Amino acid sequence: MESTFVSASAIGDQRQKIEEYKHILSSVIASSLGRCAIGGILLQTFAQELGRLEPENQKEIAHYTLRQIQPRVVSFEEQVLVIREKLADLYESEQLWSKAAQMLSGTDLDSGMR
Repeated sequence: MESTFVSASAIGDQRQKIEEYKHILSSVIASSLGRCAIGGILLQTFAQELGRLEPENQKEIAHYTLRQIQPRVVSFEEQVLVIREKLADLYESEQLWSKAAQMLSGTDLDSGMR
């Protein structure tokens, strides 16, 4: 998985890089349908690797990721939390306080993760 991220991050064209990250995410979700533990680990790695991208790319891919895993959010609560926190941090750095609050307000506080 690490080599896949390295290859994707080396792509110069930003549009192509975003599409490659989306492809990686789709592959992770598709391959983890029956194996939530493995999928969770892969999504955790994916979420942590988002920080290597430019802020605008991070936001686009993070929102795409949240939309893709929404139907199975219960299986990936920890990963969703990491992605939402990263988005909130990005929005805070841009002083977009309401968007940062929106990201944090979507966190399920009753799940036991927090």
